[in-house]
Amino acid sequence: MTIIKRNSLFCTLLVTSIILTACDNKNAPNDAADASVPAIEQSAHNKLETLPLPKRLAFMSGHVEAGLALYRAGKPEMGAKHLLHPVSETHATERVGLDALGFDASLFEAVSTALERGLPASEIETQLLAAEENLASVAAQAGGDTLEIIDYLMETVLDEYAIGVTDDLVTDAGEYQDAYGFTVVGIKRAKTIKPQPLALISSLEALLALWPEAPIPPENPATLSQIQTQVEAVRGELNKLAMPASDEINVYSARKEALIKPLFDRFTEQTGINVNLVTSKGDALLTRLEAEGAKSPADVLITVDVGRLHRAQQAGVLQAVEIPDINAVIADRYRDSAGYWYGLSLRSRVLIYSPERVKENELSSYEALADDNWQSRICIRSSGNIYNQSLIASFIAHSGIESTDAWLKRFVDNFARHPRGGDRDQIKAVAAGLCDVAVVNSYYLGAMLNSSNAQEAKAAEQVKLFWPNQAGRGTHMNISGVGITKAAPNKANAVALIKFLASEESQKWYAEANNEYPVVGGVDISATLTSWGKFKADTLAVEKLGELNAEAVKAMDRAGWK
Repeated sequence: MTIIKRNSLFCTLLVTSIILTACDNKNAPNDAADASVPAIEQSAHNKLETLPLPKRLAFMSGHVEAGLALYRAGKPEMGAKHLLHPVSETHATERVGLDALGFDASLFEAVSTALERGLPASEIETQLLAAEENLASVAAQAGGDTLEIIDYLMETVLDEYAIGVTDDLVTDAGEYQDAYGFTVVGIKRAKTIKPQPLALISSLEALLALWPEAPIPPENPATLSQIQTQVEAVRGELNKLAMPASDEINVYSARKEALIKPLFDRFTEQTGINVNLVTSKGDALLTRLEAEGAKSPADVLITVDVGRLHRAQQAGVLQAVEIPDINAVIADRYRDSAGYWYGLSLRSRVLIYSPERVKENELSSYEALADDNWQSRICIRSSGNIYNQSLIASFIAHSGIESTDAWLKRFVDNFARHPRGGDRDQIKAVAAGLCDVAVVNSYYLGAMLNSSNAQEAKAAEQVKLFWPNQAGRGTHMNISGVGITKAAPNKANAVALIKFLASEESQKWYAEANNEYPVVGGVDISATLTSWGKFKADTLAVEKLGELNAEAVKAMDRAGWK
């Protein structure tokens, strides 16, 4: 029998749990064995003296997590024996060396005292949280290879579940509960890895879901085969993370090579990671990623307009990756809330007008372009253009579909010609007198003003830029952005590249080269952009533009926008 040097009332709770369990399940083996150290735990204890401290701590933490969960679930008689590990002499081997790392036994003594007094967990939640925080702090101090610790926990989960569940019945409640606790610890440890390995965390959470009533034994527990299958999935994710670092990264980019390769060369200089660059149109790159599937060599997709990033996300070719360093410098509205993509630069959809035919005070908002005085005076590219689709998606987000439909019909009636060409062509059309106002992305005017093509530069100098909706929601904003592909063979390098692209040096170069605004605040802008003055930007989260893209296309079709 295990000798427990604790208050007799606490021991009574433990013995009571044994008796109750035996009464509840007459067909199960006599749970009096719970009062002695089970075979699996004896084996673990025999190894504890040689087990590295970080793994010993993880082992103890698994028992504690099971005990706390049971206590909070109103099952103190079940939780009692699990919570002995941080305080009893029987489990002293587990705690060797922990005091030096800040382990505070008094916190767990307080929990034990509360159990002895019969207090519900809700009355001592502060103490329970303090105990958990102490374990987390000690774990951080203990260090160790987190991936190895999680793998050790998975091995222990399998061992204990195999004893806890036989013939599809819970035959040893304690081992069933311990396996649950070790899985909880695995999730907590995985969440300490930076950047967070979302695929690993998701796989561990799927394993935890196989305990249908958390640590409380159910009538129909998951089979050992189900546990084994999911543990293998977890180990698959661990293996991916443990792969040796590569010295390359494969980038699919919708930005022209001249506008981005110098930045990649700088990245290689700083990190030693070689960048293999493939450039093409955004839609073509998405089609290629879909065709390549899991065999795609691409690590990163860089494209323009959030609408394309959203399509890539919906197509399942991107993976969610949380990068805390990036989250700290890029505003929420310029990145995906789940981490599928991040903005790299900002662009605005502005009004370009002829100062010879239009007075600045005649302009005010996008909405005003539907007024009668703009009949046959507006140039804009086709409805098939993603930039226009995102603009209309912003209308739907702000004003709803009904209001957008009414505005669109009047706006389309004011077109000076059938939509044709790109944004540069719309600027040239205003300069040539074919229309008086055009709706374009701001960086096209910047590119033309700084162009080596004399005719382009001359056309740009004949027009002016106007920031619409300054008295209201602000000018429509969009992004160029980046996402890590689902099949990325060099994920760590992909994260490193994104961090580099969000650095102040990269942001300044990238924005100037593309005549765009930095997505990171506080970075200097180019002289050209400075000359346009400050403006009020729409604060709508750009992921809404992707979500509402399909509705925007339908609305444009209903309005007859070709």
